[in-house]
Amino acid sequence: MGDTELPEHLRIRSETLDRISDGVVALDEDLRYTYVNERAEYLLGRDDDDLRGAHIRDAFPDAKDTVVEDIERATERGEHESFERYDHDLERWFRIRVYPDERGVSIFFTDITERKSKRRVLERAETLFRNAQDALFLVDVGERFRLERVNPAYEQLTGLSDDELGGKTLREAFGEEDGAAIEARYRDCVERREPLEYEEQLSVPEPESYWETRIAPVVVDDEVVQLVGATRDITERKRRERELEDQRDNLELLNQMMSHDIRNDLQLVSAYAEMLEGHVDEGGTEYLDFVRTSAESAVELTKTARDLSEAMLSTGDRARPVPLWSTLETQIEETRATYRNAAITVEGEVADVDVLADDMLASAFRNLLKNAVQHNDKPVPEVRVGVETDADTAVVRIADNGPGVPDDRKETVFGRGEKGLDSEGAGIGLYLVRTLVEQYGGAVGVEDNDPEGAVFVLELLRATTGG
Repeated sequence: MGDTELPEHLRIRSETLDRISDGVVALDEDLRYTYVNERAEYLLGRDDDDLRGAHIRDAFPDAKDTVVEDIERATERGEHESFERYDHDLERWFRIRVYPDERGVSIFFTDITERKSKRRVLERAETLFRNAQDALFLVDVGERFRLERVNPAYEQLTGLSDDELGGKTLREAFGEEDGAAIEARYRDCVERREPLEYEEQLSVPEPESYWETRIAPVVVDDEVVQLVGATRDITERKRRERELEDQRDNLELLNQMMSHDIRNDLQLVSAYAEMLEGHVDEGGTEYLDFVRTSAESAVELTKTARDLSEAMLSTGDRARPVPLWSTLETQIEETRATYRNAAITVEGEVADVDVLADDMLASAFRNLLKNAVQHNDKPVPEVRVGVETDADTAVVRIADNGPGVPDDRKETVFGRGEKGLDSEGAGIGLYLVRTLVEQYGGAVGVEDNDPEGAVFVLELLRATTGG
């Protein structure tokens, strides 16, 4: 086919048409093929000789009617038409341009699949940007950092709209002091070329507002051109942290008072009570014994309160290998010395193993042993201690012949849900036991003893080699 036979829009060398990336076809006034370039042959899967003279509807009977109708409509109107269509067979998007003239119609179709994919990515990114719960912002990196966009969540959290901030420098948006601090962090991110996370205090939306911010650089042609950021308001969390810190300070002060001042005074009371023995008549001996016993109980209470406050003040994982038997044996001997009327026995041999705990494990054993004696209604409290071990755990069982624990109190006896001296349990001692054991990753519970009494079961994790 010579160049003179091409429609007006195609009157250039056919060799040139074969080198362009667009598919090009020409139809006569009856919409029959008169020309197909090499790119169109490839895309259509038909060559020029095969299509020459065929009507557009006959050549591709399975083609979507809408495409043919669009071409026919443009031809009838004699007007240029442009539209986009998806080819399901080729799985590609095309932009189709129709140029009718007096001799027929010229059709150019351009593969726009990649552009469509990029557009979908941008559309998804825009959807995420607008609907994200975190406050998002974009910053232009130039001679001065300027805010490009903020999302609706940013507007809601800060009270600053996209219209207010768009195009402003950081100092214009947040003031000289805050703006300078933000600039320094942004400059650091640009120089490092890596994401940064930090907490910052700003005067937005109110004085002493705290924000947790993450920024990341956008690099184009080896140059940082933009920063993408996300931030969330952590003001309330900071306030709670300050309150907890104040409570921690107060608890430490109380711990010092319990450990020193109050216990020292109680020990003086006990000492003077001992000195008064032999200086009071027979009728006063009963009251003197009561004073001495109460003072000793109060001293024990201050020890437990001290241990509990230390457990509550501890942070992180404190567990380390602790020898089980030597720790338990020491507390058994001390309990025997304190309660000489009690019969405390150890059942079987106890394996020499280490468990995950810390120095306060002794306090847990002391409170369980003391509880088994103090809350016993028998003339001679009997306490049996047994230890069972396997590859992963060590289980300590402390059984007594006391009144036992009713089923409806087997949970509340540890003060579950109660955090103080008003606990429905047997006192803060058992609450301390549960607190410590759970910090070690273990568990504690109570069962019925046979034929009477209770069995407190303490399960600890065994320490692995090198633990």
